[in-house]
Amino acid sequence: MAKVVTLGITTISFAPIAGDGGAGTVFTAVESTKKDSAEMTQDDPTRTELREEESDSPYYVSVVNGAISFKFTFAQPDVNALALVFGGSVTAGPPASWELPDGYQSIEKTVKIVPRVGLQFLIPRAQVTAKMNGKFGTTDSWGVEVTISILTPTKAGTKALKVTNPT
Repeated sequence: MAKVVTLGITTISFAPIAGDGGAGTVFTAVESTKKDSAEMTQDDPTRTELREEESDSPYYVSVVNGAISFKFTFAQPDVNALALVFGGSVTAGPPASWELPDGYQSIEKTVKIVPRVGLQFLIPRAQVTAKMNGKFGTTDSWGVEVTISILTPTKAGTKALKVTNPT
């Protein structure tokens, strides 16, 4: 069996969640991911042990998987990318503009992550949170840090994460 190496980013794309609660299919790709900013993490599992006073060993152990998330930074976001991850709408120009919505906007999308080589990731339902985070220097650029948190899909039989071998 061939080993699979997964590295780099080709595209990170977002789609509205399908009307039936499954994965969306009409994706908008984000064109510019800051070098070495993309990462996937999983929290440690939560372990609960039920014990009796009379024994040192648990009589029941429950384990719940830790949350999985992806994080990356847009290297060169435009107003369309800002609307995609913060909410709000773009006003046509010229020049086009976007305004930060009042209050927190809960953004849920289908997310597809395609690396340069290796496994591909599809998240049918994800919470998208973003924060403006970057420098205005000569050796770094302003950016938007985005966190993708995997949520349970609302469509029955749809799994929270689909990982596909490269074609």
